[in-house]
Amino acid sequence: SGTTLDYISFSTNADQKFEFFIKNLSLHVDKLLKSHSHLKLAGIGVGCPNVDARSGKLVSPPNLGWGNIDIQKAFETTFSGPIFFGND
Repeated sequence: SGTTLDYISFSTNADQKFEFFIKNLSLHVDKLLKSHSHLKLAGIGVGCPNVDARSGKLVSPPNLGWGNIDIQKAFETTFSGPIFFGND
C-alpha cells in the first residue's frame, strides 16, 4: 500500500495507433518523475478498458480500436518498476 502523490490525465487520441499512445504516456510519466525526483517510485497504476490484469493483455477495448495488445509487455519495455493494471 502507498500514497498517490500525483497523477496525470490526458487524451488517449484513440484515432492514433497504440505506439503513439505509449510514447505520449512516456513523456507525461517522465515529467512526473522529474517533478518528484527526490522520491523513489514504488509503482505505476494503470486503468484501462478490457484489461486482463492477470495476463497483462488488453482485449479489444471497444472505445480504442487497437485490437488485442500485450500492454504489460509494452509498459515493462517502456517503464521500470512494478506496474499494476485495473479494468477501467
